[in-house]
Amino acid sequence: PPLAGNDARVRSLPAPVPPTWAEFAAVCRACSPRVRAMLLLQWYTGMRSGEVRIMRPADVDRSGEVWVYRPTQHKCDWRGHARAVAIGDTARKVLAPLLKGVGPEEYVFRPERARPGAGGCYTCTSYAQAVRRAAARAGVPGFHAYLCRHAAKDRVTRAMGLDAARAFLGQKSILTTDGYGAAVDLDTARSAASRLG
Repeated sequence: PPLAGNDARVRSLPAPVPPTWAEFAAVCRACSPRVRAMLLLQWYTGMRSGEVRIMRPADVDRSGEVWVYRPTQHKCDWRGHARAVAIGDTARKVLAPLLKGVGPEEYVFRPERARPGAGGCYTCTSYAQAVRRAAARAGVPGFHAYLCRHAAKDRVTRAMGLDAARAFLGQKSILTTDGYGAAVDLDTARSAASRLG
């Protein structure tokens, strides 16, 4: 039956398709060094755009082999959920040089055209716009920073399973993690079929 009332205006969007490494690398080459570093961190850690934008040295525990970033604000803050982002070796190599000379309470990623001494971070709009423009220059239509989170989910799911991806992304429900795209399921099924007959 046709939808009635407000339900008639609800759009169903296709599941996002994570970029390939080649597409991601092309976008990175078209970015400024700061935006490239932000995208790389999202790619390797699965953090959200808002989390990378507000990163400060004071929020990164560098005492262990795997660093832990605890954003001061995040999507599920209002629910009382804690958020911790594990920063492994590859992501650490991206981040470590950027922390030098940045005060503990300063933002690591400040826009290139920020006023001297302004100390502000990228806004959601300015970061999205920088990525969108780089994607256009690279010829990768539809790319946006949040797709890095989907790509991280796919990589972790393939290597370690869905529950590991849930933990890696900091999600409470495996159902949420599972909803991050079905492309990996088909790829896994194809891989299993080719190995097992």
